[in-house]
Amino acid sequence: METTDFLMYLRVIWKRAWLIALIMVLTVGVILMTSLTAGPVYQATVRLQVIASEPGDVALFSEFRSGPAAEEVSAAQQDFIAALKRPIVAWQTIADLNLGISAVDLLERMTVGTEEEFIYITYEADSPQDAETIVTKLVDNALTYYRNLRAKRATVLRVFIAQELEKEQKNLDAAKEAFLQFKLQHNLDSLQRELTAYQDELRQLRFSRDMAVLQGEQKTREATLYREQAQKATVEAESASARGATATASYYYGLARDYAQKAVEADISAEAAQVARLEYEQMISDRETRLLSLIGLTSEYDAKQTAVYKVQANVDFLTGKLNEAALKESQSLNAGFIQVAEPARQPDRPAPSQLPRLLLVGVAISAAVGVILAFILEFIESLGRSRAKAKAQ
Repeated sequence: METTDFLMYLRVIWKRAWLIALIMVLTVGVILMTSLTAGPVYQATVRLQVIASEPGDVALFSEFRSGPAAEEVSAAQQDFIAALKRPIVAWQTIADLNLGISAVDLLERMTVGTEEEFIYITYEADSPQDAETIVTKLVDNALTYYRNLRAKRATVLRVFIAQELEKEQKNLDAAKEAFLQFKLQHNLDSLQRELTAYQDELRQLRFSRDMAVLQGEQKTREATLYREQAQKATVEAESASARGATATASYYYGLARDYAQKAVEADISAEAAQVARLEYEQMISDRETRLLSLIGLTSEYDAKQTAVYKVQANVDFLTGKLNEAALKESQSLNAGFIQVAEPARQPDRPAPSQLPRLLLVGVAISAAVGVILAFILEFIESLGRSRAKAKAQ
């Protein structure tokens, strides 16, 4: 059965061999005529290299990111090739060079390939100058479009961070102003330094007060001792006067007066020490009151200072991220990580002829079309015979 079917197919093909041959001849003729009448074709190639695959986003928070370099390079290549084939890039190139072709025609003459981290863009034109100029401009426009596309994320984030930074800067100014007014109101510079200064002064005042107390007690004891000595000298003077020892009596009376004078001086010193002690006590009381007042301000002072530090930290953080976004935006717009490794050069000779390959493909396709058409005609002819036979019966 299979052999019969195969022979039947061969008979159909042989029966319509003239049609198949005609289609093949016409196809080959068209290919030959087109190839012979067409002028030479020149090719110019630009080679790009993916230098690195840094992300275009700016992370507001720390993140861990790792991935195979090959996958990142491949993703970058595919993204750039997609940008290269965008109609807007083709139309921009046509406008820049004032070309008389459409975007579809322009893109049809372009071929793209990749090898490792490289991208190859080849363009065919009728002249070597056009091939070089068009492929160079096309790649430049594609790079500009691609970099602008990548930079948009960094640009949007940069604008957002700048707006947030402006808000935080206003908050910082307000916090600093509130803190300054608080310091002016309470005549403060640094609360901690003020507390330390008052504590040191209190220690010194207490020490001076204690020294005044000791000095007063010492002078009081000296005055008592001098009075006792004066009393003894008076007794001796009276005793000598009673004995008729006038010179001795005069000596002891003079000694008694000296001791009495020293006692008075000691009393005066003791009184001065007492006054100094009272003054020190008053100063200590004043300083303790001020110290307690400052201690009572600690919570409010710390809250205002913490508010300044917190907003300052936000400002510093956003400033760093703003710089990072600006650098990322500049990198994407200017250099990027896809760069021209080998620029296009004007070809020295036309590209090799594609006639053999076109003839081979044309013969194969025309033969297949002829065979299919032969079976279609055979099928139609069979239907016609079947209807004629049915009518005859």
